[in-house]
Amino acid sequence: LTVFLALRGGRPEDAVHRTVVHAPDREAELTALFGAEGDGGPREPCPRPTVTVLRPDDPAIRPDDDHEAVTLSAVVAPHGPVDWTGGEAAARGADRLITAAEAAIPGLRDRILWHEVRTPRDIAADTGVAGGSVPGPALAGAEGRYLRPANLTRLPGLYLAGGWSHPGGGLAHAGMSGALVAGLIVEGQDWRGSQ
Repeated sequence: LTVFLALRGGRPEDAVHRTVVHAPDREAELTALFGAEGDGGPREPCPRPTVTVLRPDDPAIRPDDDHEAVTLSAVVAPHGPVDWTGGEAAARGADRLITAAEAAIPGLRDRILWHEVRTPRDIAADTGVAGGSVPGPALAGAEGRYLRPANLTRLPGLYLAGGWSHPGGGLAHAGMSGALVAGLIVEGQDWRGSQ
């Protein structure tokens, strides 16, 4: 779930570019994401999710110095486990993100000029990805359980590129994945990319 905000009052010089406000109850957040055992019906977004607050210092994304652009995002269950169609879940989810983000930006709610909410349903409609599920980052540790599959497969001529393969999700990583595959195609499987 992503909420784009336009704020009045400008960006303070001491504003932190990226802040993560962690959920007070990680177990409740995991249940909202993955459901409880035997839970087959639609769920609600987590009441207090972990929220990433982005406050870039980029004049190109705001009309002038008297305004600030802020992006709030949280991992939520894809369309299906949560019914994002009617707009009610999106509104409740956006309100929860704004409330949590006030820990990083005091008085946030009073500064909002407008906001736009993007749900997994919107992502699915725009990209065709089932459920609107965007791949998360590949994480080292845990004996490699959270790493993505390699770009080179055992089948000759079959390569994996994009957020679901190495190096993982996110626009930058998906681009790197495409560059790695291009290198493998041009240079062959001995090519080591950025190593």
